[in-house]
Amino acid sequence: METRANYIAEKIRHFEEGFGHLVYADGLLACAQIKASKSDYDFNPTVLRGPLEFANSPEDLAEFRAYLSIIKQSGKKPLRERFIITGQHWITGDIQIDADGKVQVLFLDSMGLEYPVTSMHINTADIINEFSNVFPDASIYFSKTRRQASGPGCSVFALDDVRHLFTVEKYLPSQYTGLFSYLAAQVGSSGNMAEPYRERKLANGGTVHCIPIPLSLMRTTLSSRLYTTYIPQRSASETSQAVSKRGELLSAHSAPSYFQEEQGKRINKRLQFALQKFTQHTRRFLEITSATDVDRKIMDHTLEGFRQRMGVPVPTVDAKQCYYAKLIDAFRRYEDRTFKWRSEASIRLVSDVQEMMADNETEEKIHQKILEYIKNDRFRCGAKSKLVGFLFDAGVLAPTLIQIQKGGFFSQRKFSYNASTAAMMEEERKPKKK
Repeated sequence: METRANYIAEKIRHFEEGFGHLVYADGLLACAQIKASKSDYDFNPTVLRGPLEFANSPEDLAEFRAYLSIIKQSGKKPLRERFIITGQHWITGDIQIDADGKVQVLFLDSMGLEYPVTSMHINTADIINEFSNVFPDASIYFSKTRRQASGPGCSVFALDDVRHLFTVEKYLPSQYTGLFSYLAAQVGSSGNMAEPYRERKLANGGTVHCIPIPLSLMRTTLSSRLYTTYIPQRSASETSQAVSKRGELLSAHSAPSYFQEEQGKRINKRLQFALQKFTQHTRRFLEITSATDVDRKIMDHTLEGFRQRMGVPVPTVDAKQCYYAKLIDAFRRYEDRTFKWRSEASIRLVSDVQEMMADNETEEKIHQKILEYIKNDRFRCGAKSKLVGFLFDAGVLAPTLIQIQKGGFFSQRKFSYNASTAAMMEEERKPKKK
């Protein structure tokens, strides 16, 4: 019983810690929980690892590239897919390909365009560029209105957005045939002075249409501008349309009821309520679902789960590419696990190793670099143990195990991060046959 309680507590920890603590694994868990609760439609978004906070390498968007490649290889038409990209800044997307092969995509970024250009915006721009490079003739739409005021919260916006992207078309005015019909109608429109249409040009010459998004996706806007500025500028057909299954209207009259005074400002509490619901429902999901089934349901929302659903075979890679992929995966898992206390040592190690990878250094030299950081005791004990555990689990540090053990850097208790690591250690301790 205690072990089960500890399992649930560990799984739910980041949700309970609040805004700014959710990581890739939490996104997968939240999507698995939502899918398990839906019986009237198939909730099947894909959660992708995005740019790390302490790294900026070509590998940062590797999963998104692979995701787009799978869509292209599948050749499926018509197609409708939603996704979340996690990492430094979370965003959500909705892709549609019709029977004639016309590609359209909506990128939802809670920061919008109405703020100074930051690294977050640069990451979003990189993601949009990646999409345009794969689908150069696509119609690309971007949510221009800033819904997130400041600080953390993008992960909850993204999870809430992807949940509502599966039902948004129920809450559009009747003149639109779907979400992308609504978005296309906003292009070039000058009627909304609060959220005027804008265009952004991409490096490859493509155009991003920066447009207002449906009111049902605006509910969580933190600023009081939601009801003082944005809603009054929307058409009567939109403000008279329900935005939820409860028949709720989002009007200048009703919206203020969700706002509370906080540090001298009126703040919308809908996003906080959304996080509380995610936490409660995820805890309940973990309580009634076996650990094996949780892992299986989570798999549905991974890149590999998406590949299987689309029927696209795994591409063959040479041994060196495979090693690099495993190494990057180990660092990403380490980042997810140690989200609250990344050290300067871990930042330098990731940076150094990724530079070596870009320079096509040998595995032996990369091993030496990793060992150098470990032996020099630049990591606090817990961080060192977790990092090495993930590197062993990824199968990229096994050749150096004996060197580490002879050096006495880890006790067996500290080093045995999980069962697979412990098994690997036991195998290495066995006498070698001559």
